[in-house]
Amino acid sequence: MLTLDHLRLIQSEFSGESDAKKILDSGLFEGWQLPTSQISYLSDIIEAFDGDLEQAMTRLEADNYIKELTPFLPGFKKTPQKNRETKTIPKPTQEKKKTEKHKPTKSKASQEEGILMATDISNYLDRITDYQLVTAHTPSALNQEVRKEMELYGWIPYGGASVAHAGMGSSLGGAGSYFQAMVKLKKK
Repeated sequence: MLTLDHLRLIQSEFSGESDAKKILDSGLFEGWQLPTSQISYLSDIIEAFDGDLEQAMTRLEADNYIKELTPFLPGFKKTPQKNRETKTIPKPTQEKKKTEKHKPTKSKASQEEGILMATDISNYLDRITDYQLVTAHTPSALNQEVRKEMELYGWIPYGGASVAHAGMGSSLGGAGSYFQAMVKLKKK
């Protein structure tokens, strides 16, 4: 569980990606698998509240961020995915192929789960129920964040990843930021 002591340590020690290892090696974060992007985010929240740790913690709790840290806590085990049986589906005859030519393609597993396939784009905009951006400072950290959002919370990547590099006129503070749009869809 994230505490004020954790925030205090991040506040005093974190100034860049190189400090993340030092923070995770401290006894306070023993066993945590916290990505640098999460430590950086926590540091940004603390900074946004001008170093007031009580206000930062209140905001993190209000945003339900503490719950999102669960996969990074010591002793967290991913729940194994159930193995699905694969069935061999006979190929349709030539006549069936003609009539099915213009239908959207969905696998049997995706039909059962209501997953939108790339070729089934009909009414997909109407099915979007929620949208968020996942951000990280490195491509590998972004991959980890996106996987976590998919596995634990059911988010689906929407489009490709984007990158913004700090430069003249940029509001970014670091070497770069990587972004992935993610959506939740209602079932058909």
